[in-house]
Amino acid sequence: MLISIDVPFPLPPPWQEGIFTTDEVGFVNYLVGPNGSGKSRFAESLSEALSRKGLSVRMLGTDRLAGMVKSGTHGRLGGSLVESGYPKGSFREYKRAGQSGSGVDTMILLEERLDLRIRLEATLSSLFDREIRLEWDSGTLIPRGRRISGGNMYRLDQDECHGIKEILVLLTHLYDSWSQCLIVDEPELNLHPQYQAFFMQEVRRVAGDPNGAGTKVVFLVTHSPFILDFRTPEDILSLISFDSDLKSPKQVRQCVSQEDIDIPFVQALNLEGKQIFFSSNPLFVEGGSDARLVGALMEARGVSIAGAGSCLIEAGGRDEVTKYLRLCQAMEKEAYFVYDLDALFAGQLRRSIRDDGSLGGLLAAAGLGSDFAEYCGQLDRLLTKAADEVIAANPNGEASKLFDYLRELKGQGHWAPDALMRARTAVMIAVDRHEGEIEEILGADMVRNIVGRRHQVLQLLGSRNVYVLPGGALEHYLPSYRGDEYRLGKEAKGRAVQEELAALATLGGDAELRERYRELFEIASVLLGKLAVDWTEHAKAPLRDYIYALQGYVRTMPALDGKTLEEKLMQDLPALSTFFSLRNFHGNGDGSFRATVVLDSELLGDEMQIEIGERTNAGSDDLDLVSPPKVAM
Repeated sequence: MLISIDVPFPLPPPWQEGIFTTDEVGFVNYLVGPNGSGKSRFAESLSEALSRKGLSVRMLGTDRLAGMVKSGTHGRLGGSLVESGYPKGSFREYKRAGQSGSGVDTMILLEERLDLRIRLEATLSSLFDREIRLEWDSGTLIPRGRRISGGNMYRLDQDECHGIKEILVLLTHLYDSWSQCLIVDEPELNLHPQYQAFFMQEVRRVAGDPNGAGTKVVFLVTHSPFILDFRTPEDILSLISFDSDLKSPKQVRQCVSQEDIDIPFVQALNLEGKQIFFSSNPLFVEGGSDARLVGALMEARGVSIAGAGSCLIEAGGRDEVTKYLRLCQAMEKEAYFVYDLDALFAGQLRRSIRDDGSLGGLLAAAGLGSDFAEYCGQLDRLLTKAADEVIAANPNGEASKLFDYLRELKGQGHWAPDALMRARTAVMIAVDRHEGEIEEILGADMVRNIVGRRHQVLQLLGSRNVYVLPGGALEHYLPSYRGDEYRLGKEAKGRAVQEELAALATLGGDAELRERYRELFEIASVLLGKLAVDWTEHAKAPLRDYIYALQGYVRTMPALDGKTLEEKLMQDLPALSTFFSLRNFHGNGDGSFRATVVLDSELLGDEMQIEIGERTNAGSDDLDLVSPPKVAM
């Protein structure tokens, strides 16, 4: 349920300007986005804005356990602020620290509120076999705990594990009826996934109208899919999304149609799609096997999807993918989509992009009209005509399989909508795979028209990061696929994907991958991702220092041999000499020399080397570490 709370406030740094405003929030609200996208600073400003509205607000920051750790071996580096307990005279200071996000006032609340303590004791007893005792010693509160099943008493806030202390702090302030709004930054900290799920169960018990008895509005800043627990459309509509480009945060309800966030989509998001809110550039594919294959193909290219701040999401089918498309467009996420060919004829994809006026402009610039839907409609009619002509021709050879499939789809009457969609897709597949035979039936002009229109449509979609496989479905691009071209089966696809995953583990180089996967490779090559980290660029600075030092030694002590030089480098520059080594040194006794500097690190991978001499310009950007030549066997 959404409730009316008007909360406008200026965006804090790191934003340069702008105002965030909303007039409705949910009982449970999520603040989600990548690291560095400003969520914590936003949460602090949100807390102040809610307080100005007259609401009692409690915030728990990521350092909420600060001061509640044992000094131990940390010495001067840190430790407990309350190692000797909580003096009664300092309770006010602890509460003030609590209002700044610390959890150090938790024990004070438990001492002053017996109802809170009883509820926490019952919870910790049930979950963790723990007992709480709050004892007084000369005006100082000492929190203690012990295992109910047996064991000695210990300092609860010092010697207990971080996870149980987190639960203790979180639940104390969740159950505390003083606050009407609770904001928690990263509630998942130190918590096992099981207890993250438990915490969310308790949040839902308490979340509600802030003016109700014992209920409050909860805001959770999170990176955890276990905390991001969608149950209702309102859970998604009230979510506030952040991105690494520091665009203004967006509340979902303000930028998408509520009709798009139906219960089936909520369930899909909760199962597979949560990552969309953690990434500014999600990559969507239609199914699980598609996700595995595309991910493996990107990896074989040396590309990191995660390294680009992206993620690969299995969307489950073209209708669902289209809902993701509209959601990403509304939230200004630069998402990437990979569809099977049949998405062109299903209708949902066209409806989701027909309002993009720039597509009409691109069509007009190409001299093809200005209505994307109409242009696609012309392709539809052309393919319908082609399907009827194939049925009328009753061809032999490979085209006979297409004839049998189309005749089965059409039956004895007119085309049914779903059958017609399948027929159009089948004709496109046949044109892609058996163009020569199809030309004999349809004529070269019709085939060129079909191919040209398909190319234009796919180009336009690609300009919006929507990539459609022109030759059919994923399996049509897998050399291992041995199923029917038109009646696609899950089992045959599954076997093919497994074989291709095994093949991708041994394949290397774009040329080999391009030859094997054709347009699928071309699509993968433009999807967002970062190439594997090139650590050699970062090795150049220490390499320069090593070369400078070596050249200096040879210049001032030209009679030294390679072994002595390496020993001197090891003595004077131990860090560099454990990273680089000197091989094949040949000095001429006059300061000139040739040598091989070798970098051999288990951490960085393969051995690399560079040939140098007295004239090598160590300051040049042209220093290139290369793999050593292979020795013929």
